[in-house]
Order: sequence, then structure tokens, then C-alpha cells
Amino acid sequence: NKNQNNIFNSLIKSWRKNYLKPALISGISGSGKTIVYIKTIEHFLKQDKEIIVLVPEISQINQTYNNLNNFYPNKVGIWHSKLKQTEKNYVLHNINSKKIKIIVSTRSGLFMPFQDLGLIIINEEQDASYKQELNSPFYHSRDVALMRSKFNKNSLLLISSVPSIETYYNVKNNKYSNYLLENNNSKIPNVELVAMEHQKGMLSKTLITKIQDRLNKKEQIILLQNKKGLIGSGTQKVEDILYKIFPDIKILRYDRDTLNKTSKYYSILNDFREKKADLLLGTQMVAKGLDFKNVSLVGIINADIGLSLPDFRAEEKIFQLIYQLIGRTGQHHKFNDAVIQSYNTDNYYIRGACSFKLEKCYTSIIDERKELYYPPYSRLIKILFIGKNKDKTKKKSKKIFSIFQKNKNIQILGPSLAPIEKINDAWRYQILIKCKKDYWQKFHDWINNNISLSEFENSNSNINIKLDVDCISIL
Repeated sequence: NKNQNNIFNSLIKSWRKNYLKPALISGISGSGKTIVYIKTIEHFLKQDKEIIVLVPEISQINQTYNNLNNFYPNKVGIWHSKLKQTEKNYVLHNINSKKIKIIVSTRSGLFMPFQDLGLIIINEEQDASYKQELNSPFYHSRDVALMRSKFNKNSLLLISSVPSIETYYNVKNNKYSNYLLENNNSKIPNVELVAMEHQKGMLSKTLITKIQDRLNKKEQIILLQNKKGLIGSGTQKVEDILYKIFPDIKILRYDRDTLNKTSKYYSILNDFREKKADLLLGTQMVAKGLDFKNVSLVGIINADIGLSLPDFRAEEKIFQLIYQLIGRTGQHHKFNDAVIQSYNTDNYYIRGACSFKLEKCYTSIIDERKELYYPPYSRLIKILFIGKNKDKTKKKSKKIFSIFQKNKNIQILGPSLAPIEKINDAWRYQILIKCKKDYWQKFHDWINNNISLSEFENSNSNINIKLDVDCISIL
């Protein structure tokens, strides 16, 4: 439409002036962001350039691949960690011979050996999956994409209905350009915030009534059971309750337990898309970029989980989750409903997400971060010490802490037990370091000059030390 066309033209125009300035396309789910970036890809293909398109989860690769392959047949390849070596070789061969011009991938696709890279697109750039947290190197795809774009001299396009605070901050400071797609034809759902302290059981009367209504109309439902930190999802329990209330309902579960095989990522979603089930029940993954035309009701069973965690990103995460899920109701029904169940219905960010007050809530989060000197106002480094012996682990953390204390240009918190004190029988101590953004390179040199690498190596002490720069969680 006209709005999309205007945004596309302004984007290309601004890149003609400065193709290295990252751009953000924002707008609520269903506002038409995909069409704009597909048209942008065409612009780069015409110049014989190559394009990397990142999505947060393997489950989203198929939908994105199909979208792009419809427009640019035989030019699109996929890449992710679950591919067999023969499949990877095939993709690399086709990149080499210039047959594949577009790669759709999760994090690792960022390192594809393209010779004429013109554009990197990061879909749902706010997603925490873009950070590699489990093993070293602990990189964030968005940051690596920024660096690759600088070295490669290619453009970078971020897409999000609910941007990360860092990106929002960069837009406000004119480091990124922002193109907001107005919500022309998407139907804004009717959002109900239900106070759970007045309800019996896990499902409110409101949600039960609305589920029954959708079952009668043969429309579909997505329910999200917010994950309780690192201790499982509880979706099994919700599934049992649903079967008791609605004996004939067909449910598909979509969580880490049911996704042990790659094929399952796709088959569960395809079955739901083909209406083989009435209800899709899952963890945070169901809020991500999945488009189902027949869905007219979404619900969050426990919107508060995570709010009480001692993590400076808690409010941002809960706001994004609610805001994103609300947008998942199909744009194809007269009546779309979202039911958000909460024990904290007065919470500023929960209420804000339910009424689409992004600017207001983000301004408040940014003010809080400034006051507490957290990102985006500083660089945050987490040093995590993991060991079976509590005393030795604590002692090691104190030793490293005393070295860092000599540096007067940084703020140090700790050493203390991590909020999640123990995982798999191992104790976790941590130190948090905040430093000015422009001091980072000097700090890096200071570490090299003042701390020997052997201090961080797991040689004989049986203590594993993880050094995570720009950590996204402090749990």
C-alpha cells in the first residue's frame, strides 16, 4: 500500500546518503513490515548483492523461507545448527557458485561466506535468542551484525513490533533511522486484563468462556504458559486442566519438551496451520513471529512470571512478551480477543502493554536505567564462577574481584551468589561490572595488562569462569 511504499522509498533514499546507518522498521504485528523488507531485498538483488535474513528460532525459518522463495525462487537457502553436514556442504557449494543469494538462518548464519554482501536483516531484533548464552563466545547477533556491516560496508535493517531498549535508545539518539508502519488494516484486538486473585484455579472464567466461544465458531486459540526461569514450563499441567474442562478439544503442545527433533519444529506448526488442532499451547516461543490466519483468541496464563526476578530487564521482557502476543491474533476475524491473566493487574508495564503504550513505558524504563547506570547507559559485564565446592568458588570470585577493584574507572557489584544460586549441583557466584561505553577498549587493554589469562582458565581448580560482555540477563 501507499504507506509501505513511502517507507520503502524513504529507506532507500536515506541509505543512498549513508548506507552504513542502521535502520529499524517498526509497527505492531500485522502492520505489513514483511512486505517492506521483501521489497528491500529486491532492491539489493538488482545490484547483484547477497542478503542474510536472521530469525530468532529454527521454528521460524520455514515460514520466512517460503515467503522469500515465493518472490525469489531458487535463490534462497537455509542454515541452522540442526542441518546435517551434507546439507551444509550443499548450501556452501551453492553460495560459492552464486546460486544462493539469500540465506535465512538463526544466529550462526551471520558468518556465511558471502563475497558481495549487501544487506543483513534481523527479524524481531529484540529477541533474547540472538544472544549466545550457553557456550563461548557469548556474542549477540545484533552487535556482530553491526560490526560485520561496518567491515563489509553493507546495510543493516532491524525489524520489530516491539524493539529492544537498546535499539529504541539508538533511534532516539539518531544513531539509527526509524520507519514506523502505521496500523492501517490490522484489527486491534480487544484486550482483557484479568485479576487472578479473584479466580479459582489456573484458568479464569473469562478465558474459559472465550475458549468455548472459539471452539463453537471453529476458530483457533493460542495460549502461552510463561516459563518459570530455568525450571521448566508447566505446560503439561495446563494441558491436563484444558482436557478436563473441554474433553473434545484438540491441543498441540509447543515447548522445549516436544521440540526435541527439528522436524517437530515444523510439523507441530504446520498441523496447527492446517487446523488439525483447536489450540496451540506453549512457552514464550508461541509469541514469536508466527502468523496463523484462523487464530482469534490469544491468552497468557501467568503474565507475572519473571517480574519478581532480580533482573534489570524484567520489565522490558514482560512488556515485550505481552505486546508481541497480543499482536498474534489473526488479522482476519471481526472479533479478536486477548486475555492476560495476572496477579499484578496494577503493574505499570503490564497495563501499558495491554493498552499499547510503548513510548510511555519505554521512556520510563530508559529513565530507570539511567538512574541505575545500566545499559544502554553503560556496558555491563558479568563474570560467573561455577563450581561444586562452594567455599573454593567463593574464594576464587573474591580473588578476581580484588584485582578489578584496583581499576577506578569501573563500578563493581559483588561478588555474591547469583540469583539462581545452584544449577546441576554446582554453585554460582558472580561479579557485575559497569563501565562507560567509550571506556570499553581501554578497559579491555587494562584487563590484558593486569590479569593473566590463566586466572580465567579452568586448569586445576575445577571452577569454570564465564566472562560475558553485554550480558542480557543477570540471573
